[in-house]
Amino acid sequence: MSEFSNYLYEAIRHLRPAFRHIAASVETRSAELGLNTGTRACLEILEENGDLPVPEIAKSLMVERQYVQRNVNELLVRKLVKRKPNPKHKRSTLISITATG
Repeated sequence: MSEFSNYLYEAIRHLRPAFRHIAASVETRSAELGLNTGTRACLEILEENGDLPVPEIAKSLMVERQYVQRNVNELLVRKLVKRKPNPKHKRSTLISITATG
């Protein structure tokens, strides 16, 4: 391996435990709020980007649309998000965070 490759590997090796700790902290905090990782991620994308259709949320998260749809359905039941008409598409509604969400 090159010197750069060695340096990069060492950096990743040291960052890995920090990443695991951060991920565990986020999961714990999300669970305290009654959210799973997927529902929290969907809310986070909507908070950062505003109203989006499910396919755009999926694209932002780099996951399948069906996975996002399941999480959005859970958020809809809990009234943390709502559907709004999408002026750009008749069948694909926009998902919007509610005041509760």
